[in-house]
Amino acid sequence: TTMPETFSDTTQAAPATIWKRCIAPMNWESWDPDVEQVTDIVVPSLPSSAASNEEDKCKIGTTFVFDMKNGSKFPCTVTYVEENKVVTYRGEGVGGLILVDSTITFGEQDGGETLVTYTFGITGWFGP
Repeated sequence: TTMPETFSDTTQAAPATIWKRCIAPMNWESWDPDVEQVTDIVVPSLPSSAASNEEDKCKIGTTFVFDMKNGSKFPCTVTYVEENKVVTYRGEGVGGLILVDSTITFGEQDGGETLVTYTFGITGWFGP
């Protein structure tokens, strides 16, 4: 088990803008430098083919795969959504031997900036 890691930064973009451009369409690669692309997006109650055209793909139960720039793949499931404010998801790696729980929050700051905070924790078997 590792302690959760937290990263945060501010941006001039409003939470609703960040959500519409990056989170709702599952465009993680637009802001996470470790992600090559997000693939295999399946939105609950939509046929797989419809998910590719859906603007808001970030819903509780949506499944997807992070294709990382280092070649690894992490299947994930969205576990909580509060539009323009927070999204949480759980992923697994190394054939399910590690679990990653992540939360991304968006908070308006004085001066019109948005504080984006990304927290993730890893649990499971790591081996020597």
